[in-house]
Amino acid sequence: MSPTQKSWRLEKVSVTNLLGFQGTKEYKFSPTLQVLEAPNHTGKASLTFALLWGMTGTIPALPRINRKSFRLFNKHAGETAKSSVVVELAQGNAEKMTIQRTYSGARSDVDVELTVDLNEKNYTGQDAQNLIFDELGVKPNSLEGCGIVLQDHRLGLITGQESAISDVINDMLGLYTLSQLVPILEEKVKEANDLKKEVDAFIVAADPVAKWVERDTELRTGLSGSENDAIDAGFLREDLEDTKGTAIRELASVATTLSAIKPAAAAKITAEVERLRNALGTLRTTTPISAELAELQRRANELDQRWKSADRLSKDFSVHAKKLVAESAKGEMDRAQLSGVIADKDAALENNKATREALEQEQGLLTVAYNHLLSHQKLESCPVCEGVVDTGKLLRSLKLRIADSIARELERLKEEDESHAAQRNTAAKRLKTVNTLRDEEHRPLVERLLTFAQQIKETSYAWTSPIDSDALFLDAEARNRLIRLLDEAVQKASDEKKSAENEVGEKQTALAKQEAELFQPAETNINRVRDFLVPIIEAVEKIEAHGKLRDSAEQRKSDLTNLREEAQTLAGQLRKITGALSKHEEESASAAVKARMPRISGFFRSVAQNPDYDGLDIQTTLSRDKVAYKIQATSAQLGNLNDAVGHVLSEGDLSAAAMSLLLGLASGTSHNLGFIVLDDPAQGMDDTLQANFANALAKLEDRKQVVILTHQRSFAEALERAGASRCKLGTWKLGKLKDE
Repeated sequence: MSPTQKSWRLEKVSVTNLLGFQGTKEYKFSPTLQVLEAPNHTGKASLTFALLWGMTGTIPALPRINRKSFRLFNKHAGETAKSSVVVELAQGNAEKMTIQRTYSGARSDVDVELTVDLNEKNYTGQDAQNLIFDELGVKPNSLEGCGIVLQDHRLGLITGQESAISDVINDMLGLYTLSQLVPILEEKVKEANDLKKEVDAFIVAADPVAKWVERDTELRTGLSGSENDAIDAGFLREDLEDTKGTAIRELASVATTLSAIKPAAAAKITAEVERLRNALGTLRTTTPISAELAELQRRANELDQRWKSADRLSKDFSVHAKKLVAESAKGEMDRAQLSGVIADKDAALENNKATREALEQEQGLLTVAYNHLLSHQKLESCPVCEGVVDTGKLLRSLKLRIADSIARELERLKEEDESHAAQRNTAAKRLKTVNTLRDEEHRPLVERLLTFAQQIKETSYAWTSPIDSDALFLDAEARNRLIRLLDEAVQKASDEKKSAENEVGEKQTALAKQEAELFQPAETNINRVRDFLVPIIEAVEKIEAHGKLRDSAEQRKSDLTNLREEAQTLAGQLRKITGALSKHEEESASAAVKARMPRISGFFRSVAQNPDYDGLDIQTTLSRDKVAYKIQATSAQLGNLNDAVGHVLSEGDLSAAAMSLLLGLASGTSHNLGFIVLDDPAQGMDDTLQANFANALAKLEDRKQVVILTHQRSFAEALERAGASRCKLGTWKLGKLKDE
């Protein structure tokens, strides 16, 4: 790092309700080597991640993270709690920079608010983010590689997976953006080739000029067919040389016949056809003959209805009259007479009832007297009048009265009641029959007669005598007179109807003559123009309009051909650019690796102290426009020992190799970071390797501020022995981090 280059260091980080932190937790950092010790699951990764997100505003593209569903807010605090991180940086003794980023739980990768304070000036939004990258001298997505190293970077290097190794190394070397361009360009090359194929297929399947020729031929064939149809219909070939003029002349002749306005020379033929058809229709309905015929038809219909009404009424009344005659033969038809009989019989029955009650009372009294005399047969004088009493004679007289005369009288009254009741019931039954016949048949029929009489009151056969419902019901002669009147009305109505129908026929004949001599010829001429000349005119117009499209079709074909050539050229250019970028990437990577390999090998050698493998190497290759990296362990003693690190190194040495590569690749001078944060970098190392690693970290020259987060107490103690300040991150309890 040059003397004039900036070197930003971490001073303090405050995390609020973010990731593993509920509430607010604040950490201060020393300017040199520092270790934060904490057991697993107590927030090391959360602190590293929060620091990275706070400075870049992005969630890193790690295989273990689904960026669409990932949320940064603390689960215990909830997504509605304010989640934020504040990062304080210093450069030298005067410059201070404070970054505050607030998170919304609703969206996983969008800043709700970002503010940056730099030298007492405040920045917000994208301006603030651009300022962060400018001041730190890093690019988007590259801070994690050269300033904050996650466990994922170490694991990515030692898994041996080519894609993971390439992602980490490109990030460390600042080639991340360049490495992303090649796949994008390759996709664009594919799109250009696809476009060329699509254009080729379209030109073959839908050549605009070929389509124009095909349509032009189709239109001309249609025109020829329409001209042949017109000639078959009686038009001459000469008439079709000026089809529109012929149509105007034909329609002008029709207009003269109809006394309508003649079409102008420039008029649209279809509009004139419709106008004259409307004029013809109007004339057909407004001609005097049509009006007279309509009136006669109305009158004829009215007379027909009257005749039908009279005929039906005559027939119905005749049937009714016969029924009344038949009913008269069965008994009395006069309701007054029947009602009188019923009343007389009811009175007789009441009178007989009174007589019967008196006789029954006398019979009872005499029976008491008879029984008394039977018990006093020796009585010689009446106890009331003291007259002489012949008890035997009196008993015989009483018995004769009780058992003979009264009994016979009661029997006679009974027989008489039965006769009166039978006669009354017969009269009542007859009255019911008469009432039904009168109310349900006779009365409706009389109402129809009255209505019909009202309808014919203005005719020559109007009825002068009134219609008497009672007389018609009881008097057969009255009914016969009415039947004769009905028959007369039927006959006269029939005569009127026939006369009106004759007049209608005469008017229809006159109208048919007018239709045949005037209207039909005009309609035929209009239809000839519509059916045979209009199609020719429209076909000519379509051909003329289509002819104007030829230049357009040729231009479209030319444009498509040019587009195909441009797509082909673009694909070739993009291939060249892709190849050049890939080559540039490979050369840049190879140069960067070569420049940093001595430092990397030296660091590895001081940590691993492997007797066989004392160095590392990164081989860069270019395959199918992609840069691939292979990490090898090397031996200065015997070159033939060189092999892939995964084949020959132990787990501890692999961790040492990974951290050597990470620290070495991140040691460039293109950024202004004076710090590096390492999350659990010594996993897999034994105590000896941890001690060697701690001593090597303490001797780093270009990174005075190194922050280590670890759960390994032995490694924390080794770092402390190497001169690092040591503190504990805290303990975890019920979702909250507690200070120790």
